[in-house]
Amino acid sequence: MIRSRWLLIPFLLSVFLADTGTSQEEAAAVSSERDGTAQITLADGEKLTIQKEPGQVGVREPKKAPNGSVGWLAEYKVEGVSYPVAGTLIIWRS
Repeated sequence: MIRSRWLLIPFLLSVFLADTGTSQEEAAAVSSERDGTAQITLADGEKLTIQKEPGQVGVREPKKAPNGSVGWLAEYKVEGVSYPVAGTLIIWRS
C-alpha cells in the first residue's frame, strides 16, 4: 500500500502543476465533510458539495493546485480491513 502512494506523487505533481490557463471559477479551497463528501470553496466564496462515488465512505488528502484545480482520494470500505482504503483519485477543474 505504501508503494502505491509513492507512485501517485509524480502523477499528482504533473496534474496539479500543468498550465490550464485562468478560470473564472477557480477553487480557493477543498475540504472533507463529516458525511464523507468533498466541499469545494470557490474564489468568490460559493461552496460546492461534490456527491460521493458509489460505495465511497470518505475523503483523504484534499489538495489545491496552483492552477485552481483541486483533488482528493476517495476512500472505500473493504471487507476484511478495519479502516477505509483510498481507491480513486478525483480531480475537479472548473
